[in-house]
Amino acid sequence: MGVTGTPKSGSGRTLPLSPEVARGLATVGLREVLTHGTELVFISRTAGHVDLAALRNRFNAAQDAAGISPRRELRQLRNTFGTVMAAAGAPLRTIQDWMGHENMATTERYASHMPRSKDAALVSAAFAVVPELAAPDSQAARARRRSAVLDPQGREVVLLHRIWESKILPARPELAMFRDEVVATVAAPDHVAADPRDERLRYYRRHVGPSRWLVVAVSYEQVPARVITAFASRKDPPTWTP
Repeated sequence: MGVTGTPKSGSGRTLPLSPEVARGLATVGLREVLTHGTELVFISRTAGHVDLAALRNRFNAAQDAAGISPRRELRQLRNTFGTVMAAAGAPLRTIQDWMGHENMATTERYASHMPRSKDAALVSAAFAVVPELAAPDSQAARARRRSAVLDPQGREVVLLHRIWESKILPARPELAMFRDEVVATVAAPDHVAADPRDERLRYYRRHVGPSRWLVVAVSYEQVPARVITAFASRKDPPTWTP
């Protein structure tokens, strides 16, 4: 069931319409029913209000397909909007109007949840190592740049520091605390499956990392083999049998 009326604040609000949203709304006029400007935008198969359970299922399916874990709730999209707009530099007064907050204190919470993009550069500069004071290239330093294990077939597999820092972590920040577990998954997996690409394998380990499965893709196109990516998943592997 749905409810038609004003927001819980009791008053309406005017929101900016981005070009992406405008293009999406333009397709509403192509459907066969409820095309008038005052009609519902999101409708069910019976042209009524969208069923909340069905919407939640589709939202969860989209998250699974995108590899988002753990799953988020629909209501968190609104919170994300406020946080991202604050981080992008939108005036808090403007965000307050968009989100319909009665007082500025509510809006200010969003500004404190996400650091500004330049903050990371400030921290990096503050703790930068002076080149002439840096220690020589030690065995420990080399180990940090490269982690190596043997896969179940005895082949060497390495996780290069640059791949971890520039590829895996930016795409999967939730794995930041699980580098050792990523390497261990290759050495002692609970399941191994072919990757969609040739000369690659996927190693799975249960109940490790931020979700049900930790999945690590390894390329054997070079020697030693390399970890290409890693991610957490709630789904069992297609060929998994407990």
